[in-house]
Amino acid sequence: MHLNSDGYPAKALMAGAAAVERWATRWAYPLDDADRVDVASGACSDFEVAWTCGLSVADAGAALREADRDVAEHWPAVERVADALLAAGRLSGEEIAAIARIGVAA
Repeated sequence: MHLNSDGYPAKALMAGAAAVERWATRWAYPLDDADRVDVASGACSDFEVAWTCGLSVADAGAALREADRDVAEHWPAVERVADALLAAGRLSGEEIAAIARIGVAA
């Protein structure tokens, strides 16, 4: 399922919300009202883009479930990159690929 003719996957749009949920749950992070507004605002923006691109509610839900699965599968790599980013402040694409242990698509 893609958002446009360039092949941008709908699940990529939903991955941020999936990652925030996993992170907050993993660390039992006590979200305050401001955090909830930030998360909801970001998710609303993502869903608005999805609907603007013609994605149905059912397709957006399917994309979110697919993003949840991918985030869960790759969570150790997400944490490695996040830790490195916190330590370094900035990372190149090559550094991210090496830390995440993934190939970089051309």
